[in-house]
Amino acid sequence: MLVVYLPALDANMTEAVICSWLKEEGQEVRAGEALFEVETDKANIEVEAESAGTLRKIVAPAGTTVPILGVVGFIGAADEPVPDPSEWEALAPKPTAAIQDTGTAPSEPKAGPTAALTAAASGKRVAASPAARRLAREHGISIDAITPSGSRGEVTRADVEKAARRGSAAPAATPAAGTTATGIVDPAFVAMLRRDPAAFRALSSETKVALYVQNGAAIGAGVRIESGALVIADEIRIGAESSIGPDSMIDCKRFTLGRLSALGKRTRARCHTISIGDALWSKDDVMIGGGGAGQSQASLTAGDACFFGEGCYLNAGEPLTLGDEVCIGSRAMLFTHSHWQSVLRGNASRFGPIEVQDHVFIGNSVFVFPGVTVGSDSTVMVNSFVAVNVPPRTFVGGVPAQVVRHIDQPGREEQVEIMRTQLADLELALAESGRAATRRDEGEASVLRLDSGESIWFLPKWNAEARSGSERTVVMTFADDEISEVGPSVTVFDLNASQVHGKQDALSDEVREFCRRRGIRFSPFAWRHGVGHFEGEVFYPRRPRSKG
Repeated sequence: MLVVYLPALDANMTEAVICSWLKEEGQEVRAGEALFEVETDKANIEVEAESAGTLRKIVAPAGTTVPILGVVGFIGAADEPVPDPSEWEALAPKPTAAIQDTGTAPSEPKAGPTAALTAAASGKRVAASPAARRLAREHGISIDAITPSGSRGEVTRADVEKAARRGSAAPAATPAAGTTATGIVDPAFVAMLRRDPAAFRALSSETKVALYVQNGAAIGAGVRIESGALVIADEIRIGAESSIGPDSMIDCKRFTLGRLSALGKRTRARCHTISIGDALWSKDDVMIGGGGAGQSQASLTAGDACFFGEGCYLNAGEPLTLGDEVCIGSRAMLFTHSHWQSVLRGNASRFGPIEVQDHVFIGNSVFVFPGVTVGSDSTVMVNSFVAVNVPPRTFVGGVPAQVVRHIDQPGREEQVEIMRTQLADLELALAESGRAATRRDEGEASVLRLDSGESIWFLPKWNAEARSGSERTVVMTFADDEISEVGPSVTVFDLNASQVHGKQDALSDEVREFCRRRGIRFSPFAWRHGVGHFEGEVFYPRRPRSKG
C-alpha cells in the first residue's frame, strides 16, 4: 500500500489546502498522473501520483488544510486493505530535524550526492508544472537537472523545451553532461544507501534514477524504480524501458538488468552477481539468493526473454545459469545446495551449480536439486522433483522426475500445416481486436487481407520478389537461406531462424503477440507488445514514453 502524502512544493511551504481531488476512490491511477490540486501561499499546484494502482482511500478531502508530509490518501491494489486510521500518522514520512524544530524547511544543502539525497528524502522536490514534468519524461530528461525560470522558481514547459533543444540537461537515461557511465557506483553513495535505506525507498522513481546516474550507475531511458524499491550494488547497469517493481530490494555486488525487463512487486534479490538479459517478465514475490548468496561464486545469469512466475525461489549459492526463453513456473524452487543434517551422521550434503538451457519450461511448484542440468527444449511437469540431469528435447515428470516421452520436432510439411491452422486462428484474433480480415489461398500462400488495405501472408517458402511491394505486408515464412533485406513496408517473421526482419509497428505487434502466446518467439528479443522495440540501441515506442 502506497501512502500518498503532501510533498514540500517550495522551500518555505509548511502546509497547504487540498483544493480538489482529480481522481475518485476506486479509480485507477497511473504514475505521473495528476492526482489532486493544492493551494499554497503562492499558487495552485497539481500533485502527481508517484506510483500506479487504485486510489483506495482519500484521507484529506477538498477543503482540508494539511501539513507537509501529512497523509492525504492511499494507493494500492484494487482489493488491498487500507491501514487502520490509528496507523496513518506512523506511515507518513518523517520530516527532517530542521522542519521539526522550526516548522520551516531546512536550508539548501551543499552540492553533492549526499546533499541531493538529504534534500529529496526530506520531502522536497524541484517545483515544476505538471506539463513540464510530462514533457521531461517524454524527452528522458531529469527535471532536477533543469534550471528553472518560473516566477515562483518552478521549472516551466519552456525550460524543458530549451533543455531538450540544447541537449545539455542530464537525462534520466544517461550520465550527467560531460561524464561517462561506467556502472561503477560511488562507494560513499552505496554506504549512504546502506545507512538509511528507508529514506531512499520513499523517493520518487524520477529522483532515485537521477541520483543513481549522478553517482555512476548506467541506467537507460524510461527506467522506473517504483515506490519502495531499492537497489544496493557496487555496480549497476539497467537497460532502457525496464522497471523494478514496488517494494523490491536488490542487494548484490554487481547487478545487470537488460532492456524492456520488468521485475514484479516485492522482488527480493541478494546475490554476489545478478545478470539478466532483455525482455524478462518477472511476477510478484520472486526470491533470488538465499543460503550462500554472499559468497563470491553466488551468481544468477539469465538470458533473453525469460519468465519468472509468482513466488518462485532461485537459490544461487552456486552459479545458477538460465538460457534464453526459459520459463520458471510459479512457486518453483531451484536450489544449488542441499544441506542441514550432519554428514558425520550419514546424511548427504550437496552443493553444485544448476544449468537450465535454452527454450525450457519448468512447471509450477517444481523442485530442482543442486548440480542438475536441464537440457534445451525440455519440459518439466508441475509438482516434479528433478534430482538428475534432464536430456534435451524431453518431457519429464514425477517424484523423482523421469522421462515421460521424447519431443520430436515436426517435419517441414507438418509445420506448414500447423501454420495454416494458426492463420485461421489469427483471423479470429484480429476480428476480436477490431481488425476485420478475409482469408483466402493464393497458390501456395495463405493470405489475410484486412479492410485497412494491409495484409498478412503465410508463405511456406520465402519469396523475396513476391513480397517487395509498397502495400503494408506482414509475412510469416520458413526461409532456408538468410534474409538480408526486405522492402520498407514489409515485416518478415522467419519461422525457421526465429527472427524478425523489416518494419515493426502495431500490425506486426499483433502478429508477434499472437505467435508469442503459442510459444513462437523471435529475436531480437528486446520487444514488448504495446510498448515498443529496440533496433540496436534505438527504442521505437508504440505509445508515448511510459508514465507508470
